[in-house]
Amino acid sequence: MAGDAPSCPGCQHELGRPGVWQTDGASCPHCRRELEFSAFPALTTGRTATHPLVAAVADDATCFFHTENRAVAVCEGCGRYLCTVCGIDYAGSRLCPSCVAGRTRAGRGDVAARDFVLHDSIAMALAILPLLSFFFTLVTGPVALGYVIYAWQKPLGLLRRSRWRLWVAGGFALVEIAGWSAFFVARAMG
Repeated sequence: MAGDAPSCPGCQHELGRPGVWQTDGASCPHCRRELEFSAFPALTTGRTATHPLVAAVADDATCFFHTENRAVAVCEGCGRYLCTVCGIDYAGSRLCPSCVAGRTRAGRGDVAARDFVLHDSIAMALAILPLLSFFFTLVTGPVALGYVIYAWQKPLGLLRRSRWRLWVAGGFALVEIAGWSAFFVARAMG
């Protein structure tokens, strides 16, 4: 089992089989450095192999990658038939190895940060971009304010974000609404 055993962080000496180094107050037999271990249960348990089902009848659906194995699942990404070896539970879906590789390459992990809707950015865009042509703010001011209210309780994403952009977007939207209200009142009076 060479290479599977952990090594000492000080001298890089291999520590040997699990029974030797799993005791409290253990030390490296080579450099006598005090060590503390936190081992996962999988480290000391045996490995289990997945055995595919061999196609029993010629009419059985077979795995796309292993034509001798019976299909037990369908890839939710591409629709290929999969055997027990090829079916991978990934991000809540059953996928084939090609689809998992494609999602990993594209940066779409379990729940990628970019899969979240950034409501604060949308609200800022609705409130500020129409200022380039002030007449659009007649419509986008109230829409931006409504969106700020809608987005207030929505999750902001995986990354730590604050609601300051929603505050700013709401402020801009209120100023736009107040500006148009003042314009219409002044026009009605004069």
